[in-house]
Amino acid sequence: FAAATGVAIHYDSEALRQLGTNQHRQNISEDISRFGSPEATIGEGLGLYAIGTFSHNAKLAETGRLGAEAVADAALVTEVVKLATNRDRPNQGEMDAEFWPSGTKGYSANGSFPSGHATAAWALARVVGAEYHSFLPRLLAYGFATAVSVSRVTGRDHYPSDALVGSAIGFLTGGYVYHQHASQRENAFTIQPVMDVRTRTAGIQVSLPVSSLGRLPFAKRNSE
Repeated sequence: FAAATGVAIHYDSEALRQLGTNQHRQNISEDISRFGSPEATIGEGLGLYAIGTFSHNAKLAETGRLGAEAVADAALVTEVVKLATNRDRPNQGEMDAEFWPSGTKGYSANGSFPSGHATAAWALARVVGAEYHSFLPRLLAYGFATAVSVSRVTGRDHYPSDALVGSAIGFLTGGYVYHQHASQRENAFTIQPVMDVRTRTAGIQVSLPVSSLGRLPFAKRNSE
């Protein structure tokens, strides 16, 4: 990945010059990228959460909640990298794709590297892809994220390497958030009521994580 990023950075300016300018293409790209902004993707995640909650679909609600969390976390990482790299956007300066083009004399709070839209779209898509393993949901999620990432380049808002690194940050952050939640769920101690209508009996079900059984007193006595 580091090699691919290095190659992309090296050819960033040339790639956009070869792409040229086309107002119709840029307008379409802007329309697509609006759905992939951090604000939009957090809203999309919260929308999934609301739909899942009201329809009693726990999995969809969890997907939306974790998706919004992943976008927020990824956005923080992206902003730190933007501040550290201070790269001009293609529509600024001479389109030289330089980092810190004016040294410490000039500074931009809205740098180009990496793409915040690509980061956000891939963070949400990664959570959706992790929650739903069937082909269609993953196709829609990753297709959406890819379209947003490409649109940031074709709309001349970012260089190719900006979109590439942003996509990687989003994908990794989304995976981290999902797996952290899965780990907590597996290690959770739960108590829930149970009822059998056929036998007219009721009780409670206690669930313990397997890793905790070895720490129970009776487990220690049995092993001695």
